[in-house]
Amino acid sequence: MHSTPKSSASKPNSEPEHSESPLLRAKLDKLRQLKALQAEAQRRESERLRGIDVFGMLGYTPTPKQKIFHDSTEFDVLFGGSAGGGKTVSLITEGIRACVRHPGIRVGAFRRTYGELKESLLAELSNFGFAGALGASWNGTEYELRFPNGSLLMFRYAESVKDASRRQGGQYQLLIFDERTLTPPDVCSFLESRLRSGRSDIPVLGIRSGTNPGGPGHGAVKMRYIKPTNYGQNVIQDERGRSVRFISSKLSDNPHVNPEYAADLQALPEKLRAAFLDGDWDTFAGMMFCYDDKTELLTASGWKPVSDVQVGELVATLSPTGEMTFQAATRVWQFPYVGDMRIHEGRALDFSVTPGHRMYARRYRSDAPFGHVAIEDLHSSSEHLRTAQHWSGDQSSTITIRVPGDPVLPEPAQEGCCTICAKPVTIPRRGMCEPCYRSWRRAGAPQDMEAFRDLRCNPNARYAHRPAYTFEKGDWCELLGWYLSEGFTTTASKRSRYGGRIYGFGIAQVEAVNGAKVARIKALLDRMGLSCSYDGHRFRVASRTLGLHFAQYGRHLDKFIPRELLNSSREHLQRLFDALIDGDGCRHREGSDASVYVTVSPQLADDVQELCIRLGRVAAISTVSPKNPDHHLIYRVSVYKSDHDRSVLRRDQIRTEPYSGVVSCVTVEPHHTVLVRRSGKAMWSGNSEISRDRHVIDPIALPASWKRYNGIDWGFSAPWAVLWAAVDEDGRVWVYRELYQRGVGEAEQARQILAAETSSEQVSVRFADDAMWATRGDAKAIAAVYADNGVHLTAAGKGAGSRVTGWQRVRSYLAEAPACPHHRAQGWETCPKIHIFSTVTELYRELSDLPHATKGDPEDADTTADDHISDALRYLLTNLGVGPEFLIVDKPPSQAEAPMQALGASMAYRPAEPAPDDAAWWLDDDDGPRPGGTVQVE
Repeated sequence: MHSTPKSSASKPNSEPEHSESPLLRAKLDKLRQLKALQAEAQRRESERLRGIDVFGMLGYTPTPKQKIFHDSTEFDVLFGGSAGGGKTVSLITEGIRACVRHPGIRVGAFRRTYGELKESLLAELSNFGFAGALGASWNGTEYELRFPNGSLLMFRYAESVKDASRRQGGQYQLLIFDERTLTPPDVCSFLESRLRSGRSDIPVLGIRSGTNPGGPGHGAVKMRYIKPTNYGQNVIQDERGRSVRFISSKLSDNPHVNPEYAADLQALPEKLRAAFLDGDWDTFAGMMFCYDDKTELLTASGWKPVSDVQVGELVATLSPTGEMTFQAATRVWQFPYVGDMRIHEGRALDFSVTPGHRMYARRYRSDAPFGHVAIEDLHSSSEHLRTAQHWSGDQSSTITIRVPGDPVLPEPAQEGCCTICAKPVTIPRRGMCEPCYRSWRRAGAPQDMEAFRDLRCNPNARYAHRPAYTFEKGDWCELLGWYLSEGFTTTASKRSRYGGRIYGFGIAQVEAVNGAKVARIKALLDRMGLSCSYDGHRFRVASRTLGLHFAQYGRHLDKFIPRELLNSSREHLQRLFDALIDGDGCRHREGSDASVYVTVSPQLADDVQELCIRLGRVAAISTVSPKNPDHHLIYRVSVYKSDHDRSVLRRDQIRTEPYSGVVSCVTVEPHHTVLVRRSGKAMWSGNSEISRDRHVIDPIALPASWKRYNGIDWGFSAPWAVLWAAVDEDGRVWVYRELYQRGVGEAEQARQILAAETSSEQVSVRFADDAMWATRGDAKAIAAVYADNGVHLTAAGKGAGSRVTGWQRVRSYLAEAPACPHHRAQGWETCPKIHIFSTVTELYRELSDLPHATKGDPEDADTTADDHISDALRYLLTNLGVGPEFLIVDKPPSQAEAPMQALGASMAYRPAEPAPDDAAWWLDDDDGPRPGGTVQVE
């Protein structure tokens, strides 16, 4: 009889059938003891590492504000504010300390480009000797700092999501962002998703950022760190439960800053000074109207994509009188956008902008001045400027040409390299390679090694003693035009000891074909005192100074016009232009000044187009593909006739297309105009947003005859907001009072509205949020409670699409129009269609901070931002009709006919003929005339 084995499942507490043998049990115990010993060793090593004075070994002494940053234990910390607060050095030392304290950690340090990395984080790292005192080794090829304990500090760039996606498979335990606002928010978000750890013994430390106000990510940074923490007063928890902290940094917090740097910041324009010196986060904000990613702006350094322009960079702008100047960009934006764009791609004009964007235009065949008009409000046919009407430029009559100097010298030599030429050396002689050592001996063994290094590595330095040339500036401009079109540098024969060395320049021109041009060039060189030879095909001038100077302007594929000459006067620029056209261009026909310039250098094509704009000419760039695929792409600059300074656009030629990508914009004050280019076609465009110096005025007396209106947005836990506005005879809106409170019941709200008004003040209509008519069981609607307390409301009429329509109306009122008497008296030619009293602070704050929606309709405002009193304004303006209309007469009335003291009845200059029937219909007073006089509103 066979017995059946008993199932171990019937005895849950019994030992398994195959129990551990004593030998196996001993091995397991030994393994547990070993793990315990390793854990204890790791704990002791961690304590030892934490005891290392990393900052002391680096020679770094934190300021009190930097110490607060280093002592922060929150997951996400922003150290920001004014320039010069020591943010970059704090970030790099924080990263080094993390690598020392946490063996095996991976730290990612990011800037937008490698160029920016070199100028900031890597420059600071170099000041600390690449952490050599801590045993770190630097890999200059991979841009990585490796520590003996296996930690790694990696320096990377991330200008776009595509760049950031290269890090998709990687992981970091600490992320460092230097100048975070310059990096698009979606790039930062993607990189934050790489914060993770695959080992239990390596902690995830979080995020450390440093930045100044301004830049593409300004709005996102302000919404994440600045406003929620009450400008650094509180530590908050984000939606993922991670602690977030903002530490304000100012120039005064850094005792080591150079006094000259502080003086430079003091000299900045007001808005830039507020941002960079005071760390004012409210300077760079506002309602944004942007360009697509194919649009370029003209800056003082040439054409640039809008997304590349930075705060403080000089951008071309046009005054109302047509004068082209360059002013600093005071605001910049860049953000992802998914929605409709307003697009026109014609032969003369080409643009792609977000809805509501301000164009710089006027009605076709109108004598009115050009002004800002929302793209939806353009006339059926409108004129758009494409060039500068006036350009002054540098009026100096002479120019001095010297041997160019200060080229980029080799990087300072590292260990194992020659201290002069920085090349690797096997057997150094006094730290130099053999050729440099022999050269040093031939030079008499000079003690000043820096001077010798400059002489050895800078081929131009040996010619610096040569005398300079001084020419009449117009002659020099003409000579440069011939050189860029037909010129070349002459070099010594390669078979000689000076083989390849530049000794002069030449200009090609065949006498048998172009005898008149040859005579002009010969006369020019004689006039400039330059001896030349001519063989029937080429002029040659033996001047090493001029040869080296012209060599700076590139060869045929990369020639360019120097910026200093583009800033010359129109008279000098005209001579440059004529020489360029006669060299590599052609004129259309006799009697016409239309012409074409052809080049294989894209930079020269850009410069010729800019040259034409400064001369008051319209130019467009197109490309021609060569028939031979081995030849280079040809750039064709078409120069229009001189009287074609504007183009006509029909509104039905503007189409709407969906767009998904990045949009960018800048603000250039005080004129809010910029020169934009798309597909090689340039035009003047506008920026329109809330601006304190134009939209906000001190309280003044408003005539009692002007109709008054309310805009009301309901709220209890969220703010309740009320606006009072008066509408003048031209339809301008003057916002003169506000209420903005939380936790106020509906009956008390009504009583406060009546209490705020004067006895002589009569409000015609009170437009309110439709939600105030909603019923809540047996309770009265809020609108009914208002009525019981003497405040009768009119529904604002919220419906499908009303939010977007309302914001478009707000944008229309923010735009410029012919100046009112108040601003005409101050010398203004235009002023906004809405004026906000300086006492109405909450409305200005909300409008200046209100961002675009990131979800839903991108033409809407972000409903998660503060938009309560802005909604009240939207209700009010949407119900005022079609908006202001201004009819202008040729001759304005005299000052006596338009007294300013009482802001008389006629606000804009009007002709004697009656206005159209539908103009300003909302000004008709059904209730009879108002009492005369004015009401002083505080």
